[in-house]
Amino acid sequence: MTYFYKYAYYENQTLAELVKNRSSVGIEYVKRKRDLQFKKEKMFGLQDITKWEIPTSTIHSLGKESILKDRNIAYAVMLPKETQQVLE
Repeated sequence: MTYFYKYAYYENQTLAELVKNRSSVGIEYVKRKRDLQFKKEKMFGLQDITKWEIPTSTIHSLGKESILKDRNIAYAVMLPKETQQVLE
């Protein structure tokens, strides 16, 4: 009977490690996303579209003025490489 509880203890121990790892990854994701959002806000305030790393095709299709006016559009297209890294 004691062998059963020994194995249950090991199973619970690995589950606790899994929950701990999941929590730390979630915290890291939130931190990176917050830092990227702060960087985007700072760059949007400067209104220098050349530093936003937006592909020229996107600028032509959406229009430079609409990107500079609408914060949501700007955040969606600004810093595409860093945004992709955070989402991965």
